[in-house]
This record gives sequence, structure tokens and C-alpha cells, in this order.
Amino acid sequence: MKIYFRQGGIYLFFLVLLTVGVPGLSVVDQFARAGEVADSEASVQVALRVFLNLFCLSVFSIFFIVGKIRLKKKVCAFALPYILLFAYYFFSSFFLFSGADKLVPLYRAFEWLLFMLIALLWLSSLEEARFDSFHRNYLKPALLLPLSIVLLAVIPLPELAYGMTHGNIRLGGFLFHPNRLGVIAACAFLYSYLLLPNGWKKAASMICTLLVLLFTYSRGAIIIFSLTIPLVILLVGGRYQRIIGLIVMLTGIVVLVIYSDEIVSLMSRGQGVSNVTSGSGRSEIWKASFDLIKESPILGYGFINGSKFALPDAVSWTAGFEFPAAHAHNDLLQSLLNGGVIALVVTLFIYGSLGFSLVKARHLLSRREHVFVVALVIQLLFSGLTELSLQGVLVFPGAVLFVIHMYLLTYINSKKSRSLNA
Repeated sequence: MKIYFRQGGIYLFFLVLLTVGVPGLSVVDQFARAGEVADSEASVQVALRVFLNLFCLSVFSIFFIVGKIRLKKKVCAFALPYILLFAYYFFSSFFLFSGADKLVPLYRAFEWLLFMLIALLWLSSLEEARFDSFHRNYLKPALLLPLSIVLLAVIPLPELAYGMTHGNIRLGGFLFHPNRLGVIAACAFLYSYLLLPNGWKKAASMICTLLVLLFTYSRGAIIIFSLTIPLVILLVGGRYQRIIGLIVMLTGIVVLVIYSDEIVSLMSRGQGVSNVTSGSGRSEIWKASFDLIKESPILGYGFINGSKFALPDAVSWTAGFEFPAAHAHNDLLQSLLNGGVIALVVTLFIYGSLGFSLVKARHLLSRREHVFVVALVIQLLFSGLTELSLQGVLVFPGAVLFVIHMYLLTYINSKKSRSLNA
């Protein structure tokens, strides 16, 4: 806790707070349109999120005014593509929406901008951008807090900690959406395996995070995790670990072949094979999204509210029955729905810059640190293939991607500056 009361530490506190967010909000908020939450549980969650942001803005403003820390120009320059993206979403809302419909996109874009401002101010306060300090003070609490909240609620508040999906119990429930909790658990397992020192704490953390991942029943998170782990073992594992990893992979392939029918039945969650092949209806959502994009490829339909108004009817028409899809379940498709080609170009530039920073950091981080960052980014980017990352409400995947990206660019620049001065 001492870090939160040192110079710049208060901004780190707000950063972690906004990254984790208000438990329960993500379950319903993405599906709530403007004016449709007044008489439901969502109204309480939305009020909590509004209060959280107003609280962070108010206290942040006071500390910024009276504090000695100021934003560094280079750090802000690194975030320019992100700032342009959400500033574009903010101002385009004035032209694409009217009346109360403007409120949700304006608020959500402002939420992102506030988060980025706090992140940049914290990074500006770091005199020594060492990675071990960065992951302990930001990544560790951001990864472990959501898991701890859910696990602590399992016994006293089971109705909040897990829910039922077609007869299957899924960990997460009301507190955190199971799919998002699965991504967090997979990232936390990587953190435990690659960065925690050897000992019983590491073993316990690996077991707990793996169990949380499995009990979320998140097919996307489990598949992405299963593809990432062999890569990690090959890159950092010792000789025996690689042999064991190879045996496990071969055994997994044999099990998949022998028990393919049972596995498909399990993965279908009691809804039949078509539920697996369509990715819980995502194929219909993607097809409907493409149809909508063809109608408005330049400006899109507007941030947040645009697809909430246009997409459900389009998906229902494609699927042949009412299908309340409020977003495209794909970050790149959602960027086209949000802001057309302009938003897509900026988003692709961001991804390209992130990949470049990972390559540049290869010789600046230890082997395990670099493999962890690469694996973490893989997990978060691949989760954006079936969910939202940067293009929707401020939630864990997009928040962590932004902070990691900004940290890497800041770290690379600080190392370059020191080498030139030397």
C-alpha cells in the first residue's frame, strides 16, 4: 500500500481502480441503451460507474492542481493515436446522435480519455521505469483483484459469484462476465508461472487461476489459453519442461480425437453442435455487421449507441429470430461500426505500434519478462476477436493493453535517452 501514498502513487491507485471497474457493471452495461436502465438492476450499476468516474475526476483534479507532477510531452505523444481515436468518437457523437442518445457515447469516450490521462500522468511520474516495479504495482493488483472478489464471494454470496447458462454453472455471474473473467484468469496464470518466484505461493496461484479459468466455462478464453501455453513453454521452458509440454500437447490431441463427440457436446453448453460452430451466434453477428458496414463504410454508426440501435435488428434479420446483439463481438469490426474507415485505420496503426514496441523491448527486458508481455498481449488481442477490447466500454482487456503499450514506449524511450547521454 505504501506505493499509493508516494509521489505519483495516488494516480496509480485511480488507474487500478478504473482498470478493475465496478464489479457487475460489465454484465449488463454493454446491452443497455440510453434511457432503458431506469427500472432495473442496471440503474444501480450505471450509477456506481458514474460515481466512480466523477470521484476519480474530482480527486484527480485536486491532486493535479496542487501536486508537483506534470505530464511529459513525449509520454503524451506516445498516446496520440489513442487520444485521436476517442476524441473522434467524442466529437462524432454530436453529428450522429441527438438528444439523450448523445449521452452514452459522450460519457464512454470521456471515460476512456480520463483513464488515459491518469495513466499518462502516472507514467510521467516514474523516474525509473523498471519492469519489475511496473508489473508488481499495476499488473499484479489489476489481475488478482477481480479473481479475489469472485472467490471471496463464492460461499457468502453464491448468487453473485456464479450463474447458470443452459444448466451449466459458470464462475463469474453477476460480478464479472464469465468470458472476461476467463481472460483475466488466463493472464493471471501466465503472471504466476512466469513472474512469481518459485515456491508454494506460485504453485497455489497457478492452481487457483487455472481452476477459475476452467470454471468460467469460457470457450474463447480456454482455447486462446491452450494455444498460448505451448508457445510460452517452448520459449522459456527448460529441457524437461519442454518434454513434458510436448507430451501434454500430444496427449491433448489424442484425447480430442478419441472423445471428440463428448467434447463438442460439452462445449455446446447443451445447445447442440450449431452453437459451437457458430460461436454462440457470433457468425450471424459478424455477417450482420458486414452488411451494416457496407451501408456506412466511411463514418460508421457512432460510438457505443450506434451499433446498439442498428445491430440488434440486423442480427435478428440474419438469424431469423430476435437476437439482442449490442456489439459486433470483434474489435476490428466494431471499429468500422463505430467510426468507419477512419477508426479502423487508427486502430490498425495502434496494433502495429504495439507490435513494434514488443519487438523493440526484446533486448531491454529479461527473457521471462518479455515472454510474459508477449503472451499477455496475445491473450488480450485474441480476446478481441470474439469480444470487445478498445472499441467499447472501458474494461480490462483494452485498459491493460493501453497501459502496457504506453509503458513499453516510455521504457524504450528512457533506455534510448540514457544510452545517448552516456
